[in-house]
Amino acid sequence: MKYDLSIYGLGPASVFLIHSIINTKIKIAVHETGEFDKIGTINNFDKIKGPFFFNKKERTKSVFGSAALWKQPGIGGHLFYFDKEDFKNWPINYPEICKKYNEVIKLIELSTNKSISSDFEDKNFLKKMNLLALEKSFNLKLGSGSLKYNFLKLYQKLIKDIKNSKNIEIFTNSRLIKFNYDFRKQKILSSLVYQGKEKLIYSKNHILTCGCLESNRIILQTFKKEKKYLKKYDIGKNISFHPTLELGKIKFKEKLSVNYDLFKKTLIFLKPKKYNYMNTGLSLSFNYSNVNSLIEKVVSRFRKKINHINIGLLIEHKKNKKNFISLSKKKYTKQDFKMNINTFIDRKNLDYIKKVSKSFSTLLKNKKNFKFIEKNNKILFETNNHHHGGLCFGNEKNFPVDKNFRLKGFKNLYICGSSLFPSSSCYGPTLTIMALSRLLADKIKKKFNVE
Repeated sequence: MKYDLSIYGLGPASVFLIHSIINTKIKIAVHETGEFDKIGTINNFDKIKGPFFFNKKERTKSVFGSAALWKQPGIGGHLFYFDKEDFKNWPINYPEICKKYNEVIKLIELSTNKSISSDFEDKNFLKKMNLLALEKSFNLKLGSGSLKYNFLKLYQKLIKDIKNSKNIEIFTNSRLIKFNYDFRKQKILSSLVYQGKEKLIYSKNHILTCGCLESNRIILQTFKKEKKYLKKYDIGKNISFHPTLELGKIKFKEKLSVNYDLFKKTLIFLKPKKYNYMNTGLSLSFNYSNVNSLIEKVVSRFRKKINHINIGLLIEHKKNKKNFISLSKKKYTKQDFKMNINTFIDRKNLDYIKKVSKSFSTLLKNKKNFKFIEKNNKILFETNNHHHGGLCFGNEKNFPVDKNFRLKGFKNLYICGSSLFPSSSCYGPTLTIMALSRLLADKIKKKFNVE
């Protein structure tokens, strides 16, 4: 059977894309490696070099990708708007992406019957936290953590809508191996999937949205014999991650009385007023007890007394060709090669992290209304979830994906997800991934003349 559109992967990027084109005339096939409500590990890594490291246990693959872990209350689902500066080298403008941010928020609210728009609103947080002294140096930036507690409801609603859509067929346990292509025709001819046995899928158009690392691996596997093509467009290169640093903690002379409910769904971030080499800022999290006893923590929250505020430094990781994915010679299935990941952080990036951490620590130490206790300032290079790039989109000649989300050289293969990101920002990418999916959905609807 031939489809108008075949989509590979059923993670957050894919789900928010598909939900925009349900119940239309577009005939869609969705192929997902995993199964509904089942999480399994994937062993597609071989060698990982450099300062960044991966906890392989968390690299899961199932419906909704690694985000399936969010079904457990309190895990994942942090939503932040990127800043205007983050889109400096992106092929989209800030008002355009903000419109899509708002669409995503509305869809989440409709699907969960919960208001999360208010999570982004300033409720005099700095005053309530007795941190007004920081206003001269920082702007308050808020994000939403409500999805941590409402993810299961969101997942169930969106998946139900997609399953019930008459124009969509979902194939679970269907693993994409590679695409078959014709450079002369600038066309993907078919895809090869594994459903217990190899099967060719014929479709007019294809969208690859298997997560950043896996999408890169599949494109590298598809074009492994096309060395010039891979080199021309830096495919698999310019990967970026999210280094973090535990800066220390703020302690007050007296325990701060704060309503726990007010803060548990809002993510609090302090962004320096002066933007320099890269985006960075301080994340704030609250500790209601200085002991590990669960009972003590619950009692402290009930009494609304904060013991201290943990301060973390979130840092943009500048893209660099020395951060790249390559195919291993080893296989993890009969058809699939594993990937090697080379991680790197350049001296300028590293020096800036050290400089800004020292600057922020000094600034916090000099405040009189609280005591700042500095940590060892050791940079954390664990990078389980926030991966970006490798299939960067934009106007640069060496970027492999154009501004219309199409892989260069092909008219009918689109890329979706954080593998498109030309830069990483310092915030979690989830909301931006979802917003980009809505942008791509608009282009697909226009192509098929769908309202």
